[in-house]
Amino acid sequence: IPMKGEIIYSQVFSTEQCVLSPWQSNLFGFNESICNIHRVIEMVHPLDVDHVWHNTLQAMDLIYSPNSENRRFIYRSTYRILYKSHKYIRILRETAPLLFDEKGKIIATVSRSTDITHLGHHSELKGWLTFPDKTIDLMNHLKHKISKREKEILYYLAKGFSSKSISNYLSI
Repeated sequence: IPMKGEIIYSQVFSTEQCVLSPWQSNLFGFNESICNIHRVIEMVHPLDVDHVWHNTLQAMDLIYSPNSENRRFIYRSTYRILYKSHKYIRILRETAPLLFDEKGKIIATVSRSTDITHLGHHSELKGWLTFPDKTIDLMNHLKHKISKREKEILYYLAKGFSSKSISNYLSI
């Protein structure tokens, strides 16, 4: 049974459906027990969506890398999500695999989301992947994969500069 401020749900990938625990309305205000995953994604704070998306993709790349045979893991991420009172709260989402197909691909997961707003750091975003023998900080892992030049380009793209303007400005 979830504690106060928690929601537990399972996601089935082939149908993009989430099966929510009966206690979900305590945190997010859902009245139904099955909802489309896109409805949950729409609740993520607009400034956090890209972070959550990229961390999740990176975690999947690591899980399915040729070097990784271990399917026992927990993917954790912190971000803001819309609360039932139409304000944002900060949550810790912990996701573990529930079912795999015959090729080893995840077909269902179970997740627990916990309200951690009371801990402060309201806009802090984190992501990490924990295996039985190691933990990978997805934020630091990403920092090492992007060069200084790529960060400059991303900065100007985020500011709304065109590719041509960026190339002229950076002499590319």
